Amino acid sequence: MLRKDGAALVTVAESQPVQVEVGLPQLSLRAEPTAPYPGQEVRVTVTEQPALGPQIVSFWWEVAGNARNAGALADERHYSFKPGEATPVTVTVHAKARDGAPTWGSRASRSPRGVWTFG
Repeated sequence: MLRKDGAALVTVAESQPVQVEVGLPQLSLRAEPTAPYPGQEVRVTVTEQPALGPQIVSFWWEVAGNARNAGALADERHYSFKPGEATPVTVTVHAKARDGAPTWGSRASRSPRGVWTFG
């Protein structure tokens, strides 16, 4: 706290520093169906803990492998694609704060021969 003393500002009180721990949300992915056939639509959903609103976080997706019609849905927490064949497809989601802060992290999942495993 400052007080004006003539033309100068003088400190009259000072608080102790407050320590704040800043943590990043944990991302997890879920796919339906978990064992798709080639050409069957797969929907992947991202959730974060703690839950954040769409005004706070944005997501973008990457897919590697033979995936057709791949893309985010209207709600960017959801992504869909159709496996082109019974080979692995890897889907990665990235999360970032909408205020322009650096990327918080990403989470990838791979479907070996059409069977999804999530860790």
